[in-house]
Amino acid sequence: MGTIPAVELAVGETETIDVSQYFTDPDGDALNYVVASSDTTSATATASGNAVTVRAVAAGTATITVTATDPDAASAGQSFNVTVPNRAPERTDTIPDQELAVGDSAVFDLADYFHDPDGDALGYAPETSDEAVATVSVSNSMLTVRAVAKGRAKISVTVADRGGLMVSDSFDVTVPNQAPIVTDTIPTQSLTVGDGREWTGSEHFADPDGDTLTYTAGTTNASIVLAIVSGGDFGIVAVAPGTATVTVTATDGDGLSASQSFQVTSEAPLPVVITQVEPTVLIEGAPATIHGSGFSSVPGNNTVLVDGFRAMVTEATSTRLSVTVPYADCRPPRQAQLRVTVGSLTDARTVGVTPVSREDLELPQGFYKVTPAGYGCLHLPGDATGGDYLIGVVSTSEVPSTLTPVTMTNTLGDPTVVADFSTVAAAQGLQRAAAPIGLSPAGYRSVPAAAPSDSRIAEAQSFSPTRDWERDSERLAGSLDIIRNLGPAISDLGRARRSRASATGDTLTLFVDGNPTCTTRSQVRAVVRLVGGNAIWLDDIDNPSSTFTDTELAELDAFYASHVKGVHDDYFGGLTDVDGNDRIRILMTKEVNKQDRESVFTGGWVWSPDLLPTTRCRTSNEAEIFFGRVPDPDGVFGQAWTKQQTMEYYPSLLTHEITHLVQFAALLRGGGDTEIWALEGGAVLSEQLVAYRIFGHGSGRNLGYAAYERGRRWWYGPWVAGLARFFGWDSDDESGVGRVPRAPEQCTWLGRPEDGNDGPCRGLFRAVYDVPSVLLRYAMDRWGDDYPGGEQALMTRLTQSPRRGYAALEEVGSWRIEQILTDFYLSLWLDLYGADAYGMKSWDLADIWSRFPESRWLVPYASSSRRFRGDWSVRAGSTFYLRWQPNGSRGPTSLKVTSPTGAPVPRHISVWALRIR
Repeated sequence: MGTIPAVELAVGETETIDVSQYFTDPDGDALNYVVASSDTTSATATASGNAVTVRAVAAGTATITVTATDPDAASAGQSFNVTVPNRAPERTDTIPDQELAVGDSAVFDLADYFHDPDGDALGYAPETSDEAVATVSVSNSMLTVRAVAKGRAKISVTVADRGGLMVSDSFDVTVPNQAPIVTDTIPTQSLTVGDGREWTGSEHFADPDGDTLTYTAGTTNASIVLAIVSGGDFGIVAVAPGTATVTVTATDGDGLSASQSFQVTSEAPLPVVITQVEPTVLIEGAPATIHGSGFSSVPGNNTVLVDGFRAMVTEATSTRLSVTVPYADCRPPRQAQLRVTVGSLTDARTVGVTPVSREDLELPQGFYKVTPAGYGCLHLPGDATGGDYLIGVVSTSEVPSTLTPVTMTNTLGDPTVVADFSTVAAAQGLQRAAAPIGLSPAGYRSVPAAAPSDSRIAEAQSFSPTRDWERDSERLAGSLDIIRNLGPAISDLGRARRSRASATGDTLTLFVDGNPTCTTRSQVRAVVRLVGGNAIWLDDIDNPSSTFTDTELAELDAFYASHVKGVHDDYFGGLTDVDGNDRIRILMTKEVNKQDRESVFTGGWVWSPDLLPTTRCRTSNEAEIFFGRVPDPDGVFGQAWTKQQTMEYYPSLLTHEITHLVQFAALLRGGGDTEIWALEGGAVLSEQLVAYRIFGHGSGRNLGYAAYERGRRWWYGPWVAGLARFFGWDSDDESGVGRVPRAPEQCTWLGRPEDGNDGPCRGLFRAVYDVPSVLLRYAMDRWGDDYPGGEQALMTRLTQSPRRGYAALEEVGSWRIEQILTDFYLSLWLDLYGADAYGMKSWDLADIWSRFPESRWLVPYASSSRRFRGDWSVRAGSTFYLRWQPNGSRGPTSLKVTSPTGAPVPRHISVWALRIR
């Protein structure tokens, strides 16, 4: 009969189909119809008689099956599709544009603006074009828009049904700029002329949008009150008596603003009056309080001067000022003016002012103090009888040519000005001088006790024959330069070691030269004369015939073993053994004699590169070797020297020169550095220590003239003569009583003339020998008893220290160099003038010098004036001495040391003072 056609219905629509036209029964029976839907969620169907009604439920497709049955249950069926199409959501209303203040929100129910014709549940997706202006969120169908900052943003909403069909809408959100607001009003102000007030803008204005505000301020009468703006602050200043209104305006970036006004009354200032100052005696660097009236409450409007120096005002009211007392320029306790000035008004009163601490003003008898380097001020206590002081300025420069001019002046103070220092016991950062250091300077001798005979003066003046110390130090300096250039050689020392057994009669070829280098060096042939327990003695085969006998060599060998080697081992660390024979080689050669000059002779030398392998120095002998002169009574190769003269000189010669081998070995082992004064001073000191063994002397025994005289010619004489030259003795004056000017302050022991030592003292070529040996003796006396291992360990450390010059002394003494040098120079003076309880413990300098004329003494400058000014020049490492014995009662005194121009002293200058009584 035909096929039932497909049907398309919208959700909710129905359609009725007469299905009889699509079925027929051959028997003409009436048919019964039954229908079924394959998807009732999309479409349903019902049958009533011949009518089949189809209803669309939801989008989708359903197959409707119609079955026709006759009375005999015979049936037939056919199907047709019902399509229910999905329809897009629809916008039912338009979301209006919004204007929101920052922080405000708007909420919409999107169900009021969107509808799905199929009844589908809808999903919502909102977006904002600028989250910095407005944010958007959705919960179910509720849309929330929140204003963040001023500006404009577009909000878009997309609505989708479950089939993915969508519809959109958008609206604008405007967040307008808001004007600033006043958060705190400023009350009426009352000021004194010259006073001011200041406020922070953010404490009185705010911007709802968080905009940065700028401020302007105006006044109705600028001749009475000034209105001032500085960045985010504003303020007022009273100029003249009267009343004015000040208006302050805060403006945002878009020009919106808020203002507030307040009245200001300006009154005529009260006179400045100081009624009280606390404490009654002001202490430099400490706080103080000034009471009175007429002060400005603005700290910077008050000018406070104490003794002409401006004080810092830390707090201020109209009746009270808190200040920090300024430091003066090295002034003693004194009466001074304190002045407070506010505008054109001022008042002053006299107050006591004192340096920073009680310690500055106290120096007990028998104590000294020294300033830190670069600080040129000391304070001394008052004295009813004037007192007695030794005062000096010391230079800690290590450059021998440094000659520093200084000017010292003293200023007397007021003994009635006494401060209560307990009020500043906890004050921080106050500059003070070094604490006093105790001495025991009792029993001084003001003049030499006795003068020796003319014959003794002549004998002590010179040491005949005279050794060429200038050439000796030049050779040592060149050797030191080579070590510095080559650097550490500890591994090379190990490689150089190899056995070199020698027997009497062996002939060896050895390098020897008065001016050696690692590339050019002469050679000699030498025969082994003696293989001793600690030394191998060799004779140059071309020496004069009057050489030492075997017995004499044995005596020298025994002397070295019994007296010298122990000193080298105990005090300096001992020799290396680079050639593996456990002995030093002593080559007696005419090549040494050849180095003699007209008035001086060459005793011998060592050369440090001989300790190195030939891989580092081609002309090395790879051995510990000393080159000594030989007897030459006819003077064939140099000055005439008998065997007896040579024999007498060899012990001190060996002692001195082999000390250098020990020192060089220490440098090569450790890779350190040293100064030539430390090398030569140590070698001269070794002579003294060996002489102790010879004569039964010893450290710490306060040896006097008798002990000195026993070892004078070959052992003790040089350091005594050298110290006397440093003190100013003119050893070129044949009378023996001449002195050179400006000693010792313009002399130094830090270097040779070649190093810039051009001071006035005689014997400058010996400068690096004698005074340094006394300095090292002093170091052992001062710290040796307390040093771990005693004075031997202390001297060994000085020899082996990787620190150079002053730094090595600071290491073993644990003092700063300015105190070490001050203490050393004070020790010399104290010892020379009979302070046996202090000074040099090993030598009684007073007893020794009492046999010399005053020309050899340390003679300080002298002053008996209560006020003085002195101009001196101080060379590196030295000091001047001033004996100050003022007449009559005096108050506390300041000592100020400056450059002659008045500029501060250089960093290497320190001031010291010893109170004698």
